[in-house]
Amino acid sequence: MNHSLVVWETNILARSEKANIGKFADDFKIFFGIHHMDLQVTSFFPDDFLVTLADASVRDVVLEAGNMAINGQVYTFRPWDVKLHASSATFPFHTRLCIDGLSMYAWSE
Repeated sequence: MNHSLVVWETNILARSEKANIGKFADDFKIFFGIHHMDLQVTSFFPDDFLVTLADASVRDVVLEAGNMAINGQVYTFRPWDVKLHASSATFPFHTRLCIDGLSMYAWSE
């Protein structure tokens, strides 16, 4: 199950600098009452944060809130998806694959 969400600032034009990741993490913990061991915040391309929570139910509560306004900062949330910054491509290459130790029952034609 996915426990992550993407966060971005929605009032960045009102200020000249981007929010600090440490300040954001502290504000997030206070606002939602989350223990620091249940939260991981990392930078996420291009100017966002990726928040990973220990429990999917907490993520659902955060997403239901929709945004967080604290200390003059406004943040908006959305679920993280593997396809968020992905692009697809087809490569005209073929390769042989050899897997040692694969049980006979796992083989198929």
